[in-house]
Amino acid sequence: MATAYPEALRRQRLIRSPSLYLIVALALAVTSLIGPEVPTSWAATTFTRPTGTTVWKAGAAVRVEWKGASSIHPYTLRLLRQGRFVQDIGTHIDGRRSRAEWAIPDGMLPSREYQLGLSSEADVSYSSRFEIQGNKAAPSRAL
Repeated sequence: MATAYPEALRRQRLIRSPSLYLIVALALAVTSLIGPEVPTSWAATTFTRPTGTTVWKAGAAVRVEWKGASSIHPYTLRLLRQGRFVQDIGTHIDGRRSRAEWAIPDGMLPSREYQLGLSSEADVSYSSRFEIQGNKAAPSRAL
């Protein structure tokens, strides 16, 4: 019975070589184990909001949006300025939501060099750089 299926394929000329038969057999075995879809953690995550032209204001409530995130692993959303960590915006985010709400702190420094990072065990993505217009100058450091 196990040879009937490959023989039927050979008769239909769908499989012409033993190596192709092996590839098809392996693909069927993997599909039966993980399902017909490729895990979304293999897909690249891209931000749809903010974009490179986004200008947000300190104190505003904004929505961050992305697509292609995995539903398998929880994500952490981080704010960066000039490539350096500023703060966590959210942790244990379900990638299927494809969005997060964020209240920008009032004391955020103005800069055009802000960027968001969305990371999980299987994926790390960064937004385009965007601007936050702040309402306070840099804090002074006491000696």
